[in-house]
Amino acid sequence: MKKFIKITETLKAKTENQITSKIFHTASVKKFSANFVEVVKRVNFKNGSANHLINNCVKENVQDLVLGRTLPADTDFALVNIHTYKDVWKRDNSKFPCTKVYNSFNYTQDIQYETRLIELSTIGEFKLVILVPNESDVLQGVFEKLTTDGLQDTVDSILPIFTTTTQLSAPNISINSTLITQEQNSEHCCECMQHGIVTINSEGIETKVLTCLYKSSDDKTSQRKQDKNVNKEAGFYFAILFKDVALFTGQYLNNNNKY
Repeated sequence: MKKFIKITETLKAKTENQITSKIFHTASVKKFSANFVEVVKRVNFKNGSANHLINNCVKENVQDLVLGRTLPADTDFALVNIHTYKDVWKRDNSKFPCTKVYNSFNYTQDIQYETRLIELSTIGEFKLVILVPNESDVLQGVFEKLTTDGLQDTVDSILPIFTTTTQLSAPNISINSTLITQEQNSEHCCECMQHGIVTINSEGIETKVLTCLYKSSDDKTSQRKQDKNVNKEAGFYFAILFKDVALFTGQYLNNNNKY
């Protein structure tokens, strides 16, 4: 958590990146201590007015994003985060983006197949990393390392490695996805809704992500279970990183399903 709070402070100075966080809460919630969010006045989740207020707040910051469903009437609070990012590719006297390709041609302790990791840089110090698999079950471990430990540790884990700088056309990808998961610690169970839009093309990258983390007064209200299993179908993973920290991640499948 501290790592992401620190990187959020750095990102605030980046014109390509915009982050807005607000808390909506009922009268029963007395105090919040988070310094990185704006605490909004108390709202009423029972009559549905809170959902209207949250969606209006979202529209003030970004278009095309909405809550995936109505928040439960017994919601205590909702933490709403709106994260948008838009940047163009870095180019070296070429019409193609600066691209680095990592290949491993030998079996290693951590990765037992030939992996291909493609890195495209933007002018704003961000990077798009694409993992193209040969075996999807091993790919999951590579992707988890990328999102948890960063790009450098991931590259180190697939040594011996062959690296080359080349000229490739940028992928043309458009994703519009909604995801609902359950987050739980030793004390509380919260539910999380996310609506994300990612566009990757020859010009650069644009992302819009709405995250709503909310808690009900009755933890048993939520019956959803978080699906931690990664889809095994053919496709690839991608991540957008800043200073070796993954900010946006996703999976693109051949059958047009996205996660």
